[in-house]
Amino acid sequence: MKKTIQLILISGVLFSSAVFAQDSGALLDLLEKKKVITPQEAQDVRADLVKEYTATPAGKINISAPVKELRIYGDTRLRYEYREAQSQANQSDTASASRFRYRLRLGLDAKLTDNWFFGVRLETGAGARSTNVTMSQTTNTAGGSPEFSKANNTLYVGQLYLKNTTFPWLTLTGGKMPNPLVTTPMVWKSDISPEGFAQQFKYTFGPFNDSGHAESGGKGGAGVPSQFTLDVFANLAEFAYDTASPQNSFGSTLSKNDTWLFVWQGGAKANFDKKTFLQVAPTFYFYSSTKNADFNGSPFPSNTYTGTAGGQQTGINNLEIFDIPVEFDWVMADIPFRVFGDFAYNLQGSERAQAAARAAKNPGINVGGDAYLAWQAGLGINRIKKKGDWQLLGYWQSSGQYSLDPNLIDDDVFDAHLNMQGPVLKAGYALTDAVIFNVTYNYGMIKDSNLGTGGAGGTMNGSTSKPAEHSYNLLQVDLNVNF
Repeated sequence: MKKTIQLILISGVLFSSAVFAQDSGALLDLLEKKKVITPQEAQDVRADLVKEYTATPAGKINISAPVKELRIYGDTRLRYEYREAQSQANQSDTASASRFRYRLRLGLDAKLTDNWFFGVRLETGAGARSTNVTMSQTTNTAGGSPEFSKANNTLYVGQLYLKNTTFPWLTLTGGKMPNPLVTTPMVWKSDISPEGFAQQFKYTFGPFNDSGHAESGGKGGAGVPSQFTLDVFANLAEFAYDTASPQNSFGSTLSKNDTWLFVWQGGAKANFDKKTFLQVAPTFYFYSSTKNADFNGSPFPSNTYTGTAGGQQTGINNLEIFDIPVEFDWVMADIPFRVFGDFAYNLQGSERAQAAARAAKNPGINVGGDAYLAWQAGLGINRIKKKGDWQLLGYWQSSGQYSLDPNLIDDDVFDAHLNMQGPVLKAGYALTDAVIFNVTYNYGMIKDSNLGTGGAGGTMNGSTSKPAEHSYNLLQVDLNVNF
């Protein structure tokens, strides 16, 4: 009888204000923890609160019953960008682009019943590697005058995916998703949202005591709290890279197979405390077919060994990439530091080079193993979380001509090209909790002047028919607003 009276009084307080009812979850959790009410009683009150709130003027937005939690988020960015490149064929021949750009990304996450999750994100920019729109650019997709045209301001579905977490150690995802892999921009441009399926496994061991044994209470030796844990994970992915429908047609002797990118990643993250960790994630990338895997339809990449026109390959034949991203984070003098790196090697680099040589009809050039290797090493100082925070980041990157998939790499660094090396420097400052100012600079130089600078899609060198780049400069000044 006493508990019933308590429950009636609690419900009366919670229902007395629709605004207060929205924030009553913490109070219910506390009452449940103190065993004033049972978990079932708390659940019943929460259900009644939702009904009460949706019936009030403040609750005009009606969320369907399967939705347990809804989050709306996004960001906008204003950018000034300058790019300049020199041609390898004629170094006095330069190209440059100075432009102002903007982007919008607007997302919605929904936590559903029975451990299901739904996500969608709308964004400007139709390209896989860019969500930017250039202010009043000369040409637009709808034609006509560019002055203040809205033709390029179309919103696209950048992400659309379902996720299931029925088992705490397994996450299943399908659709156009955020990248589920531990990776770096050397291998994957961060704007790319791959399409397909992913399975993420994760299990945490610990905390451990001083003797190395797991402690259920999280206590180390001599009563000292133990903070060391070990996260062991495996990420598997099956991405629809290039599909054709139909695969063959009436009256044709030709057929085209769908191309899938498969990824096997395993690794571990050693958490020494809440601010110090070491993470290593060995990864293997391979494709469903290499015979006719160039999604432009030709059996070999269209690159040559010279720095003249035709020196850029976009094919994906003979790519079996072993990649190891590594990161170590720690705090010193209350400032977060991190060192990071990435090492990638194409196990079929020699075969890829030979295929390029046959396509170029120039098999006499000797290609060294460095052309099959890509690596990155850098240092980050501090992180931005709130107003007044700053951060500095710098790294050196070197990407061999036959080391990576040229269609996935960052199209800002090195203008989306391989066979390039050089530094990348970034600095940021939080003007407010939501407004962040960033500056990025990149200088790139050709590694092997006997080869092209593989890839396409960059601003300076956006097609396979353009000459290789001898050097490249990039400056980006950003004003970001996160909400």
